[in-house]
Amino acid sequence: MGYLDERHTPDSIKRATRYLEGIWSRSREKWEKVDTYLDLSFTVWDQDSAFADRPFFRPGLGRIAFQKAVANQIAFRPDIRVPPAQETQAEEVNADKRERFLQSLVTEMFMQEMMSPGKQAGGNLIAFGYTTLEIPQLDYENQPRPPKKWLGEDAVSFKRREAIYERDVASFCPFRLSITNPARTLMDPYRKIPNMVVKKTTHRAFELHDLTVQRAEHWPGVDIYEITGDPYKEIDTLECWTRDWHALCTVEGSEMIIDEENRWGLYVLCPGLLWLG
Repeated sequence: MGYLDERHTPDSIKRATRYLEGIWSRSREKWEKVDTYLDLSFTVWDQDSAFADRPFFRPGLGRIAFQKAVANQIAFRPDIRVPPAQETQAEEVNADKRERFLQSLVTEMFMQEMMSPGKQAGGNLIAFGYTTLEIPQLDYENQPRPPKKWLGEDAVSFKRREAIYERDVASFCPFRLSITNPARTLMDPYRKIPNMVVKKTTHRAFELHDLTVQRAEHWPGVDIYEITGDPYKEIDTLECWTRDWHALCTVEGSEMIIDEENRWGLYVLCPGLLWLG
């Protein structure tokens, strides 16, 4: 059994994070500098120069050029093509059906996001030359749940809530697609198909509680994260995937929130590079 085939622990996740942060450190420094030009916080006068106290103006030409490129050239929506497995008319019809289904699924996933994933990916590629795609994400938070009859509820009210549930099930998309900030996603840059992925993020306490409750409904043995203190407290976490295992732990306290088998054997994050010139 190889090292990455072993079950995750908070220590092993933190060691992997430190290793990957070391590899990406120079790139992240460049990305931070690029960010200063996009949010107009870049330094005009050097702090040690004689002009440090002079008034200054930060021109937004760089940000305007970036936004125009993203809006007009880089935005895209994937076009799904499913070739038939056999050269028969029946298989061509089935392939067309699968193609329409996948195209509708991808379109729905795009519509679920606040910002177009295509524009976000394009923006990352132009600004940093690198982006990450997180898919498939199972949507537990918005999954419709069958209503339970309240004590003393009349039949009309319960039937109305059942109708709402049936409507939500018919329009529910179980998958989500998102573009994460490359600085928060760590993968081996020398591998096209990563053998390990670490994602740095922040959750509120009640989100960790709800996440474990929802997973426990599908898979037995999941420990429920109990809220202690402020439910809106922000908690830094590290989420790690390998081929066989998936885990989520807190940075402070090293508490393991999720420790499970990677049932699909998938890495939900994948890299993308852009070379110009």
